[in-house]
Amino acid sequence: MAFTNRRFERRSKRRNKRKREQSYGNIFTRPSLASRAKSGIATGLIVLAVLFVFLFIFFNVFNGGSKVKLVEDMTAELNSHRSASSFVQEVTDGKITRDQAVNTSTIGKKTCKITVTSENGKEKDYEFQITVIDTVPPVIESEGNIIVFRGSEVNLLKQARVKDNSNEDPEIEVIGKWDITSAGIYPVTVVARDASGNKTEKEINLEVIDGNSKEGDYAFTTGTGHNAEVIGGITYIDGIIIANKSFSLPRDFSPGLANDAYYAFYEMVDAAYEEGLGLWAISDFRSWETQERLYNSYAESDPENVDTYSARPGYSEHQTGYAIDINTTDSAFGETPEGKWLMDHAWEHGYIYRYPAGKEDITGYMAEPWHYRYVGKELAEKLYNHGDWITLEEYFGIDSKYSE
Repeated sequence: MAFTNRRFERRSKRRNKRKREQSYGNIFTRPSLASRAKSGIATGLIVLAVLFVFLFIFFNVFNGGSKVKLVEDMTAELNSHRSASSFVQEVTDGKITRDQAVNTSTIGKKTCKITVTSENGKEKDYEFQITVIDTVPPVIESEGNIIVFRGSEVNLLKQARVKDNSNEDPEIEVIGKWDITSAGIYPVTVVARDASGNKTEKEINLEVIDGNSKEGDYAFTTGTGHNAEVIGGITYIDGIIIANKSFSLPRDFSPGLANDAYYAFYEMVDAAYEEGLGLWAISDFRSWETQERLYNSYAESDPENVDTYSARPGYSEHQTGYAIDINTTDSAFGETPEGKWLMDHAWEHGYIYRYPAGKEDITGYMAEPWHYRYVGKELAEKLYNHGDWITLEEYFGIDSKYSE
């Protein structure tokens, strides 16, 4: 039987236990003072870094500086004048330092941009979107009446004068019935629609008149859309005095030959002279009374045809002070060198061949290659039409017919 020392065994167990505890490492041992100092510095640096990141996020991500609040209605009308700042309701802790115009020329989404400077001087760009819409209906500018002369060409789609904020021509419809050959008042409805579906309706009266059916001063639009007005019994279309079988002049209208017509004629005489041709006036201004005597003398001998070559008193272009008969009243004048030169060059001096051959039904008179009318160089060039003369009646969209 082996000998056992129990006290020795107990001591051995205690030694072995201490060895095992030491073998687990030093993590349960108390650190030195230097170790604790290093650990504190590292922890402080980590805390500072976390605080810096928090402040950066707060001021830059969560707008800890300036704040921008937009308006609720983020729409702009087509072709309106809007700036990006007009969509900003409020800026907190800063101000807008850069703005921009919004492109409202087309319908749809638009990106806007502003720059805001905070109270500490830091700039930041803000972008947002707005929507351009069109809710404005077309505008029918015509007055309550559209006045036209009996028998004139009528284009109510032009005379209605409709405009839209899109700067495009809206669709126009005229509803109603009228008779351009009969004087009277005809109610019609003008309907205008734009590309966005906005619609406007306006009730107007189409007033068909002749030269004797309306008194006082008034304005009207010609069949080709030119502006006309009657002042003191004298009709002006685009500033040009008109006298034909539809438009008369007052008996007391007696201006004499107009200065601009006078000087332009002699400018033309000089130009023809340089080419070896002679021009002279045989008749220019005629008063109402002079025309009456002339017309009555023709009517006595040729009552059936007088209206084809002589104007009744008050309807003669000579009374305007802008018409001149040149060299002769022979119909063969158009075949002479002077007559041909006038047809090719009169427009350069502001004169027009007033009663061309082949357009008797339009002007109301037989061809008169000697009768020229001063209208100014700009209009004369248009009516010359590269040698294919256009009459005043065609250009202005008016007729030339006596009412009785």
